[in-house]
Amino acid sequence: MSIQVGQTLLHYRIVEKLGEGGMGVVWKASDDHLKREVAVKVLPDDVARDARRLARFQREARLLAALNHPNIVTLHALEQDGDRHFLVMECVSGKSLDQEIPRGGVSRGRFFELALPLVEAVAAAHGRKITHRDLKPSNVMIGDDGRVRVLDFGLAKFVADADAEATRSLGATQAGTVLGTCAYMSPEQAQGKDVDIRSDVFSLGVLLFEMAIGRRPFEGASAAEIISSVLRDPVPSISAIRDDLLLLDRSIARCLEKDRTERYASAGELLEALLQARDDSAGNDRSSQSIAVLPFANLSGNPDEEFFSDGISEEIINALSTIDGLRVAARTSAFAFKGLAIDVPEIARKLNVRNVLEGSVRKAGNRVRVTAQLVSADDGCHIWSERFDRELDDIFAVQDEIATGIVRRVQGEVSGASGRSGPLVKRPTQNIEAYEAYLKGLHKFDLGIHLGEARDCFQRAVELDPDFASAWASLADAYSTLSFTTRMRPHDAMPRAREAAERALALDDKLSEAHSALAYIHLIYGWDWEAARKGFERTLKLNANDSRTMHHFGHLYHGFVSRRLEEGLALCARSMDVDPIGGYSVHGYYANLLIMGRYDQAIDGLTRELARAPQEAHFRRILGLCYLEKGMLDEARETIELALHYSGRHPWAVFELGMYHARAGDRDAALAVQGELEARSRTGYVQGSVMSVIPAWLGDMDEAFSHLERAYEERDGVLIAITTWPAFRPLWGDPRHGEMLRRLKLGDPV
Repeated sequence: MSIQVGQTLLHYRIVEKLGEGGMGVVWKASDDHLKREVAVKVLPDDVARDARRLARFQREARLLAALNHPNIVTLHALEQDGDRHFLVMECVSGKSLDQEIPRGGVSRGRFFELALPLVEAVAAAHGRKITHRDLKPSNVMIGDDGRVRVLDFGLAKFVADADAEATRSLGATQAGTVLGTCAYMSPEQAQGKDVDIRSDVFSLGVLLFEMAIGRRPFEGASAAEIISSVLRDPVPSISAIRDDLLLLDRSIARCLEKDRTERYASAGELLEALLQARDDSAGNDRSSQSIAVLPFANLSGNPDEEFFSDGISEEIINALSTIDGLRVAARTSAFAFKGLAIDVPEIARKLNVRNVLEGSVRKAGNRVRVTAQLVSADDGCHIWSERFDRELDDIFAVQDEIATGIVRRVQGEVSGASGRSGPLVKRPTQNIEAYEAYLKGLHKFDLGIHLGEARDCFQRAVELDPDFASAWASLADAYSTLSFTTRMRPHDAMPRAREAAERALALDDKLSEAHSALAYIHLIYGWDWEAARKGFERTLKLNANDSRTMHHFGHLYHGFVSRRLEEGLALCARSMDVDPIGGYSVHGYYANLLIMGRYDQAIDGLTRELARAPQEAHFRRILGLCYLEKGMLDEARETIELALHYSGRHPWAVFELGMYHARAGDRDAALAVQGELEARSRTGYVQGSVMSVIPAWLGDMDEAFSHLERAYEERDGVLIAITTWPAFRPLWGDPRHGEMLRRLKLGDPV
C-alpha cells in the first residue's frame, strides 16, 4: 500500500513528499495534535516485513533519540499505525548543502560558518560511539534560520563494545556489503570492510573539500570509476586553487588519507583543527581579501565615450590584479552587471568578493571628473570614497590614487601588502591620443565581435606611440585571437602577433600581458611546449588573477598538450573563482571535464550555466559533445543546432553538426555539412583540422588526413587538440596520426 498526500497516519496528515532518506521515504506532515509541521520517515512495506531490517530501523530511532544536539535533527517519536512503522522528526525548512555550494566553493567566512557546526554535530555522535556512515550534502540541511542540521542516521552503526554482539544479531551490515553513497565513502567502506568513526572523518573530508573547491576530490563517469578514484587517486591540493584557504589544505588532506590510521581519530579531533585554522587565518586575513571593480558609469552624455569609462575601470582592475594576496574579480565577470539594477551585496555574493568598487566618469573636452566609492559587501556601507577633478593628462595619477586608496583600506599600506614601491598605475604612454585609441581597442576586443576593429585601434595606438608596451601586447592578442577563431590565416596573423609580443617585452619585461601573449603564440603557432609553459608560469607569477591565462594554461596546455588533466582542471577552477561568469573560464573548465570523460558532471554544470546565459554558443557546443559521447543523440542535435544559431554558424559548430549526422548514421546529411565547409573555405579561412573531422567519422581517412596535412602546413592552432579532443577519436588508430604526433612532439592519444 503506497502513501499518498492527504493520507493520515495516526494523527499525522501527509502533506507532500520530501524525498528518499536512508532506509525510508520522507514525507512532510502536519501533526494535528500539536499543530506543527513534522517530517515522517516511513519504512517501505518490504522492509517492514523483514525482521532484521525492521530492527535496524528501530535502532535508528534509538540512535537519533540519543543524539540531543542543536545541529542534529530532533526525533519526536517512533510510531506504528497498523503495518506502518515510521519515525516522526523535526521538519527542517531550508536547503541542502549541495544547493548552498556555488561553483568554485563557498567564501572563506561561509566555509567556517558551515563546516564548524557540521563537524561539531558529527563529533557529538562520535562521542557516543555512533558512526553516521552516509554523510553527504543531501544529508546536511541549512535551515531557513541559518542553522546547520545533520539528517538521516539510517546507516549509522553503534560500535560500543558492549553492544557489538547485539548489533550483529540485529542484522547490521557485515563486511563485504557496501552501504552509503560512493562519492563520499571511505576506502574501507567502498571495499565492503567493517568501518568505524574514522570512516565518517573521510566523508567529512570529502564534504569539506567540496565546500572549499566546489567539486568533489574523487570523481568519475560511473560509480565504479568513482570508487576506483577513492581507492587510488591522490587528493588534489586546495592551496593550488584557493590561496585564502591555505591553512585548511593539511587538515582536509589528513581526513582523506587512504589508511584510516593516518586520519584524525574522530570528528572531535578534526573540529579542533578547524577551530585552530579559523583562528590562525583570522590573524592572517590579507590573503582572503577580494574585490570586484564594476564598470564606471559614463556621465559624459555621449555614448561614444563609453570606452573611456570602461577603460578606467579596466586599468584599475589590472593594477589591483598584481597585488599579492588580493583576489580581483575578472573584468568579464564584473562587467556582466553593467546597466543592471542589482544591489552591491548581491553582486558581491555572485562574484564571491568582500568589497566592490563603483564609480562614474564625466569627460568634457580636456577635463575629467572621476568619482569612486569602495563599498563593503557585508552591509553595503561605504568604506572609502573620493572625487577627482583633473586635466585629462592626469588620468593615470587618478587611477593610481584610486588603486592605492583601495589597497590601503583593504590590505594596509601598499608597501607592506605587495612588497613593492612606486605607483600601482604607471603612466603607460605620454600620448593621450594613443591612450584613447588603446582604450577603444580594449572596449571592442572585450565585446568579442569586433576583433578586427580592436586590432586596428591597437595598431593606431602603437603608431602614435611606438613605446606603448601595453598596446603592443594587446595588438599581439588581437592577431592571435583572429587566427585561432578562423578570422585570419595563421601565416598572415601569427608572425605579426609574435613581433608585437616581443616588442612589448623589449619595452617592459615585467608586463604580464606580454608574457601571456607570447606564451599563447608559442602554444598555438610555435608549438614550443616548454616555452609556452614557462611563459604561462611567468605570467601567473606576475599576475595571479589573470583568468584568461589560467584558461590557456589549464585547458589548452594541460588539457591538450601535457595531459596533466587534474592540474589543468584545478587551474580552470581557479580561473572560474576569479571569473565566475566569463566565457573563457567556464568553457575551459567544462571542456576539460569532457576530455576527462566526466560527462554527467559537465552536463549538470553546463545546464546551470545556460540557464544564466542561454546565448553562450560555446557552452552549448561542449554540452552537445557531452551528449554525443553519452549516445544521447536527440539531445545532442537540439543542443548543437542551438549552438549553430547563437554562433552565427561558426565553423566549429558546423563541423559538430556534421559529426552528429555521421554518428547518427546519416551519411548524406554529414556530406552536405562538409559541402558547406568546403564552400566556405573557398572564400575564407576554415581550419584544416575542422575540415578533417566529418570525413574521419565517415571513414574517409585519406580525405581526413589530407585536411590534417594542410592544417600542419598552415600551423593550425587546433592541431594541439588531436590527441585528446573526442572529435578526433576516429583518427587515433591510424598510423598517419601517430606520425603527425611525432612531428608535433605530442604523446600518444588518451
